[in-house]
Amino acid sequence: MRRARLIVTFIVFLYSFDGLGQMFQTTGNWNTGSNWSSGSVPSGSTTDVSVQNNRNPTLNAGAVNSIGSISIGTSVILTISTGASMTVGSSSQFNATPTQDKRSITVTNSATLNVNTGASGDGLLEIWGDLIVGTSLQMNIRGNLIIHGNLVMSNSGQVAVTGGGTITVGGNFTGGTNSQLTVTGGGSTITVSGALALSNSSQITTSGGGSITATSCSCTGCAAFCGSVTLPIELLYFKATNDLNKISLFWATASELNFDYFDIEKSSEGKSFQSIAKVKGNGTTTQRNDYFLDDEKPYIGKNYYRLKSVDFDGYTEYFKVVMIDFDGSKAFSISPNPSDGIIFNVETNFVPLTRAFVAIYSRLGSEIAHFEVAGNNSELTLPIKLASGIYYAKYISGDFTSINRVVVH
Repeated sequence: MRRARLIVTFIVFLYSFDGLGQMFQTTGNWNTGSNWSSGSVPSGSTTDVSVQNNRNPTLNAGAVNSIGSISIGTSVILTISTGASMTVGSSSQFNATPTQDKRSITVTNSATLNVNTGASGDGLLEIWGDLIVGTSLQMNIRGNLIIHGNLVMSNSGQVAVTGGGTITVGGNFTGGTNSQLTVTGGGSTITVSGALALSNSSQITTSGGGSITATSCSCTGCAAFCGSVTLPIELLYFKATNDLNKISLFWATASELNFDYFDIEKSSEGKSFQSIAKVKGNGTTTQRNDYFLDDEKPYIGKNYYRLKSVDFDGYTEYFKVVMIDFDGSKAFSISPNPSDGIIFNVETNFVPLTRAFVAIYSRLGSEIAHFEVAGNNSELTLPIKLASGIYYAKYISGDFTSINRVVVH
């Protein structure tokens, strides 16, 4: 009887354990339920998955997915398509104690990672953890790859960044024997906040305006490249905190060389960044310097920030991207206000989930113009110049409506 109970218990345990893991077991769309062992598409930053050997999942254009750790088998091709976004783990898991709560991508052997770009925008793969590679991962990055932890490659790893693509590594980038890094074309970058270290017979190639930057560089077989790396900034940290109705940014440098200023950039999705402020540097110094900036207009939800340093001779460098969530009330604004009566800029602190419109009304309530707007920033040009006076702009979407007064000179 006791043995029977043990067998039953063991069978139940096996059934339960199998239910914890979901496997991508064919080739095709990541978001097709029948391609998964469970029959449904997994989601959520605590849901860990695996991709079986010789399977080729694709996150189709425009898709947005969040997942836990991903284990990738041998000879797998994982593709993030144009305008698609995949997030592995979360900032809270990455910063949690103990550190094993963070999620990562682990690759077995002879796999390929494609992050594409095109008319629909850049693809984005964001990993709140590490990218750990066995033997021979080929990475073709034309969109954006953000690794908040470390990038660890074994032997014969190949990384190609082209077409304005970017790889940002918050920790260290290490590679084994015969590692190859190629960065081609203006805007194509590999930015490593920690150390870049490659082993025997490795090769680093930059051309056409492509660049690689790191806090330190060592490469057996490409020491000449590392010997030419002189960075204007040694960054100690970059972080963001919530502060009532704003987000506060803090960073510090240990040294600066021929340094002009920081350009602080912001994004609502981690792909397209816009400059929000410039902060003057300290030229050449070996002393610590602390900086801060308040963002008075954070987006509702995720806010991504990155630092761009600009040297006196025009050399630029991008540093680690930080992300922070912000809770607050939705709002929209019209600028300039007062206006010239022809061009208006409409800005919201959120991205509408449905179609959105802005209507311009006279003081008597007559509609003068009507526009459909997209995203969180739009420029509107009226068909006629408005006479001097008071007008009203009404923002309308499925989940938000508000009215602002507009003065025309």
